[in-house]
Amino acid sequence: HSNGVVVFLKNIDFEIGIDIEFKREYNKKVINKICNENEIKYIKDAETFFEIWTNKEAILKCIGTGITNNIAQVPALPINCEKIIENCSVFTRTLKINDYILTVCLKTNKNFDININEIKI
Repeated sequence: HSNGVVVFLKNIDFEIGIDIEFKREYNKKVINKICNENEIKYIKDAETFFEIWTNKEAILKCIGTGITNNIAQVPALPINCEKIIENCSVFTRTLKINDYILTVCLKTNKNFDININEIKI
């Protein structure tokens, strides 16, 4: 959840991780703690920062470790591709939806589609 938006996912075939973030100002001091050299070069603004951040969070949720002290070693780049993490193959997909960045990670080596359904209460 982020800024009043909650995301639910259903996937019966693969373990899954997700993160959504509202594009906003961020603490630039954290970049050196959470990013590797290539990711630092990639970050140009809040959108690219949250692409990196949501990828890392979704991956860590998918593989079940949660946020760790080694978050800089979790590869967020390239966006939208297969990555090997702790001997696991995962695939990430990142979407930009209005002012939000959403990343979904499945424990698979294959690309996948995301269907979005909005429910308002």
